[in-house]
Amino acid sequence: SLSDSTAADSVPAGFDDINVSTTALNLLPNTNYYFKIIGSNVTGLASGSAMNFMTGDAPELSVTPPNRDVTIDAGNTKFYVTSNIDWTVASDASWCTVPASGNGNDSIMASYTQDTTVGNRVAHITVSGPGVAGQVVTVTQTGGQPYLTVTPPNRNVTLSSGNTKFFVSSNTSWNAVSTSAWCTITSSGT
Repeated sequence: SLSDSTAADSVPAGFDDINVSTTALNLLPNTNYYFKIIGSNVTGLASGSAMNFMTGDAPELSVTPPNRDVTIDAGNTKFYVTSNIDWTVASDASWCTVPASGNGNDSIMASYTQDTTVGNRVAHITVSGPGVAGQVVTVTQTGGQPYLTVTPPNRNVTLSSGNTKFFVSSNTSWNAVSTSAWCTITSSGT
C-alpha cells in the first residue's frame, strides 16, 4: 500500500541527483508492489510519481526419485532436480561422489564404487539452496555375498611341536577354532 512508509533519510541540499534505496522485507512472490518517493523541506512536500516492481517466483527445489537402488558393481545413477535457484550438492559417503553444484532444472549424476563389503550400504545426498529446505535423496547399494577362503586347505606337520600358518581371505569377520586338543589357534580377524 502507498500508505506504508520507510524511515526518513537526510540528504544534502543541492540540485544533484541522489540515489535512494531501501530494503523491503517479507515480500510475497509474484506480487506487484507500488512505491513513490516523497521529499520534504521547509517549504513543503514534493511527491514523485507512483512506480512499481514485480517480485519473482518463490524459490523452489525438489529432487526425485527419493532413492536409487544400485547393484554391487561400480556405476552411475541419476537424480532429477526441479528448481528455479542455484543449488549445491554433497554426499556423506566417500564411495558415492556427486558434482558440487548446479542451477535450475537439471540432473545430478551420482558415481559409486564397487561394494566389496557384506550387506547394503547407503549414501545420503543433500541438495541445498537459498530460501528452501534442503532435500535428501539416497543411493542404496547391494553388498557382496560373504566369502571365506583358507589356503592351503590342509597342512601336514611333524611329530615335534611347532607352528604353521594358514592364509585367510574374507570380506567379513571370522573366527578359527580347532576340534583337536593338540592343536591351538592363535588368530581371528576380518
